[in-house]
Amino acid sequence: MGYIVVLGMFDGVHTGHEALFDIAREIQESTRLCICAYTFKNHPIELITGEKVPLLMTVKEREERMKALGADEVVFDDFTESIRDMDCTGFVKMIKSRFDANYVIAGYNYTFGRGGTGDAQLLKSLGEKNAICVEIVQKVMYNGEAVSSSRIRNAIKSGDITQANEMPHTHFCISGIVEYGRQVGRQLGYPTANIRNTEGKVLPKMGVYASYVHIDGKTYKGITNVGTNPTFGEFDTSIETHILDFDEDIYGKRITVSFLSFVREQKKFSGMTELKEQIDADTKKVREYFEHIKKRSASSAD
Repeated sequence: MGYIVVLGMFDGVHTGHEALFDIAREIQESTRLCICAYTFKNHPIELITGEKVPLLMTVKEREERMKALGADEVVFDDFTESIRDMDCTGFVKMIKSRFDANYVIAGYNYTFGRGGTGDAQLLKSLGEKNAICVEIVQKVMYNGEAVSSSRIRNAIKSGDITQANEMPHTHFCISGIVEYGRQVGRQLGYPTANIRNTEGKVLPKMGVYASYVHIDGKTYKGITNVGTNPTFGEFDTSIETHILDFDEDIYGKRITVSFLSFVREQKKFSGMTELKEQIDADTKKVREYFEHIKKRSASSAD
């Protein structure tokens, strides 16, 4: 029957990736072929350079997002030495034989083959020789620059979470099991749900954020601190969220924290009193943020 194969790493599944699936769905309408996204569990750069790449999404999150965009199947391979060392011709022949590919869709900056020597033009050329129609999608722009996973990653690291969320049309999030902490927040009247970044995702810039907290299928408003608790001389980075207007025991539960807006930088305080005053101010600011969002949504609906 044949497939429409969409190629990419798809980390973050951003608007540039969405454009690939837009083309795939258009082709599918006229051909009735299935859409298959082919990608890798691990980032190729890790094997090539030996450096760990913090990801924007887990494998499961990428799969769910790509299927929402129209992928009938998503195939994840481990990026191994055999794939790394495959020449460009061999890679295209593998795609043809493995997926019976009738169409291949890739971005303008897609690279493949040994040493990443294959580019979009070579993909088109080799596609013709293997009876594959290759569609190359041009760059998608945001604020005057091309959207890319590395650009989103850098925005998260710098605390520009608003920009980072607009490029993929989704909120950057981190999930984890709620653990017991030092109970400092509870002493101050602001109990927190503490999780660890165990999924290898990029860590947002240290500081305070407005957030959504997803628990058991429900979404709550929150204020999240990413930092090392310098006031108490700690060094390990923690992700601590005070869930607004919420008072339930969720220790041991898996929650997801979606980062919405950067509130302030991490600070070291003189003691509990000064810390409490700052948390009061932060909470007020976050509540105002959510009220602004509510009013804006109501205005858009009119």
